[in-house]
Amino acid sequence: MFGYSKPSIVLRVAWGKILGLLVGITGFFVFSYMVPDAETTLKLGFLLWYLTLGAVIGLMGIFTSNPVLEIKITWWMRGLMTGAWFNLVLLLFTWDRISQMMLNYFGSQSAFSSPWWLVVEGALFGLIMDYVLTRIAGEGYETVISENKKVDRNL
Repeated sequence: MFGYSKPSIVLRVAWGKILGLLVGITGFFVFSYMVPDAETTLKLGFLLWYLTLGAVIGLMGIFTSNPVLEIKITWWMRGLMTGAWFNLVLLLFTWDRISQMMLNYFGSQSAFSSPWWLVVEGALFGLIMDYVLTRIAGEGYETVISENKKVDRNL
C-alpha cells in the first residue's frame, strides 16, 4: 500500500490520517445532527483535530519503550494515553462550548452531560486507532529504518 511494506512509519502516518479523517467527517455530521446551531468553524476544527490526532498516533508508533523509566510501552498504553491527552487539551480549549452542547443535548440529569466524556472518547479513539495502525503498519524502531540499512540499536 502506498508503495511501502510493513513495518513502515509512512504507512502508519498515512493510515492514521485516513482513519482520523473518516472519524473527523463522521464527527462533523454528528455535530450537525446533535447541535444544529454549532458553528461551522467548531465542526471543521473537530474534523481537523481528528485528522491530526490520527497522524500523531501514527508517529507515536515509533516508541515501544521509555529508556528513562525503563518500561515497555504497549500499543494499547500508547493509544490510550495519546488519545486521552489530546482530547483533554481539546476540552480545556473548548470547555464552555462543549459543556453547553452536552448539557443541551443530554439534559442536566444525564450522566452523559459531563464534558469529561470527551477525554474518554479520545482514549477509546486512540486505543482503536493504535491497534489498527499497529496491525496494518507495524510499530517500533523497525518502522523508521529501511531493509538494507539495519543498524545496531545499542550504539
